[in-house]
Amino acid sequence: MIAVATNAHALPVKSHLDLKPGAVFFVKGYSQAREARSADPSVATAELLPAGELLLTAVKPGWTIATVVTKVTVDTVLVRVCPAEGCGPRPSLDLSPISPACGLFTEVKSDVPGLTPAFHVEVKSAACWRALQRALLAEDGDHEAPRLTYTFTPEALQAQAAALAEAVRPLAPGLSLKMSGAEVVVEGKASPAERSDALVAIARVALGNVYVDDRSEAK
Repeated sequence: MIAVATNAHALPVKSHLDLKPGAVFFVKGYSQAREARSADPSVATAELLPAGELLLTAVKPGWTIATVVTKVTVDTVLVRVCPAEGCGPRPSLDLSPISPACGLFTEVKSDVPGLTPAFHVEVKSAACWRALQRALLAEDGDHEAPRLTYTFTPEALQAQAAALAEAVRPLAPGLSLKMSGAEVVVEGKASPAERSDALVAIARVALGNVYVDDRSEAK
């Protein structure tokens, strides 16, 4: 079995950020990034700067996910733009509907105060993988999923590989995917836009931090 850690969400959100309209925020550490995009630029925009920083600019109240594509990963930040009265706390996402398919979650104890709850789950079947993926995709600007670690069986990894291929096929028909543990190998030919859409789709569908070995060629 293969163990993978993530900070919630099928699209593995690395961090959550609350901003006021008009505010700007810089995230360092993206010198190897290829591009950045916001799922809803009308709420907040995302831009890569030459210095290797991600610039987030809040526009209006709402929430969006900023995605940064690098050579080997797709990182995400959930941006919540608060109204004048401020944003309320985010309650934890309810994962209890997953228990029938996956069994009990094991809490991972931490001595660090203020962290959201952390749990470990054994993903033993395709049914468990699908239940987790559906639930974690429901995370939004009003909820925060717990931090999760996973252990995957071969059956669960096969379910993930099939779902990734299905998600990428209509976006970039010239690309093919194959799994190597927690790594996705991308091969074939695609336009820059197709490639970008495919990498974001991989991150959107996969559980845990999926690493990408991008061997694709430009067409």
